[in-house]
Amino acid sequence: IAVYPNQGRDILPFLRVASKIEDSNTMIVKILTKSSNHRLTGAFWRRELFENLISFKKIDKALNYFNQNPHVGLIGPVGHIVPMNLYFGANAMALRFFCKVFDISSSELQTLNFIAGSMFFARLSALKPLLSLNIPDTMFEPEEGQTDGTMAHAIERVFSLSAHFQSMTISDTSFPNSTSDTNVTKDHPFTW
Repeated sequence: IAVYPNQGRDILPFLRVASKIEDSNTMIVKILTKSSNHRLTGAFWRRELFENLISFKKIDKALNYFNQNPHVGLIGPVGHIVPMNLYFGANAMALRFFCKVFDISSSELQTLNFIAGSMFFARLSALKPLLSLNIPDTMFEPEEGQTDGTMAHAIERVFSLSAHFQSMTISDTSFPNSTSDTNVTKDHPFTW
């Protein structure tokens, strides 16, 4: 058990714990309590994320899917893979910074997706570029109930950039035969 101050939401503590894992072949699952108290649908969103990500059957399938698809870096809950450009909101400036860091053009960024809700299965190797940045705690704003535009909100999208930098893709828990068949939700009800 690791205890961290209430800064950077679930993201900063996750980055700190994940960077302590030395074996880059490790497969991990990132989950959180996902309160989203600012949304009337927050409890529904949490339940849907859990139901579409965590079960013994899905955990087993995710491990098998990673083993059969070495190019897959992240697996998100079906229904929660959304286009990167969906509701850029106040995250655009931070994303431009990370695109420069990972040498991703703005046109390339428009073709990528991310996992809304920040719960997923991952190969640690897909996150190594992000983890190697050692983003200082001071880059994360103090918790004040913000609903968008924080470093934590931007990093939610940067997980996918990190995987892309490693030439890995993201998929979903429908476990499609081809990642080009990953279900992308263009009208995600929880990002508005």
